[in-house]
Amino acid sequence: MGALDDDLRSELVRLEALGLRRALPATGAGELVDLCSNDTLSLSRHARVIGAAKAALERYGAGARASRLLGGNLEVHAQAEAAAARWLGTEAALCFPSAYQANLGVLTALVGRGDELFCDELVHASIVDAARLTRARVSVFPHGDSAALERLLSSRAGLRARRLVVVESVYSMDGDLADLAALNAVCSAHDAWLVVDEAHACGLLGPRGAGGWAALGERLGSPARLAARVIGGGKALGASGAFVVGSRALVDTLLQRARSFVFSTALAPASAAALGQAIELAASADAEREHVHELARELARELELAPPAAAIVPVPLGAAEEALRVRDELARAGL
Repeated sequence: MGALDDDLRSELVRLEALGLRRALPATGAGELVDLCSNDTLSLSRHARVIGAAKAALERYGAGARASRLLGGNLEVHAQAEAAAARWLGTEAALCFPSAYQANLGVLTALVGRGDELFCDELVHASIVDAARLTRARVSVFPHGDSAALERLLSSRAGLRARRLVVVESVYSMDGDLADLAALNAVCSAHDAWLVVDEAHACGLLGPRGAGGWAALGERLGSPARLAARVIGGGKALGASGAFVVGSRALVDTLLQRARSFVFSTALAPASAAALGQAIELAASADAEREHVHELARELARELELAPPAAAIVPVPLGAAEEALRVRDELARAGL
């Protein structure tokens, strides 16, 4: 290992020099004011969510013990999936151990060699990795530019491959919204289908917090070209895991072809129970949602930034070194 460790240490020194070396934050150093976690509705500490997790822990044990297709399929998983499908108005839902695995699963199950993926340039790293694994032809279009997407789709006209357009409804770093109505119209005109990552929208946007797609309502305009939505359980729901929601045919296909589901131990039962309870609470949390939006707007006003679309208020600082310096300064101030 000596030579390999020497190489690794050299790479770490290079990252340090670039200001890009990561480290886990200190623990046990006292409570800081939290402006960076995703628990926007504070459901991770809600008594009913904790109670549901405790009850599942006592009934099922600490882990699911196997993949869902073997011995790990528990009633609590089905209950969480039914709750997600009701909340989001879909035929079915499938629970994954993480949103990363959900994105890997849905994209690799739906497209492969000979198919096409069109990704917004700012999609999450899990979508980037999933796109590479599909072996489909991948095209990247400028952030939020539906006209550029249309040009890409038009330039590939005549091919009979399956075509997926992958976006986030709320982008995790910039905090802005995808124009889902425009994207849907482009997909409808060019025989493509949308996959929407709703990790930072569900719980905060739309009727009953059902996300950016639900917020469209009558503004959709053309027939829906929605293939799937991915819902993270570790954001506004305050737990862990994720759901892919859509048609029954979609979920049945994932059971056959989503390797990140088929070959993973199922989500821990306590987490599944927490998700089911958190969904019920999030669906009725209109006052809490408005409070979160008002806090985000107030922060943006104080920082002289544009009003945020959801709960993410980005503060661009430029160089990585400057971001790290400001992070340390804020930590010293208790933030």
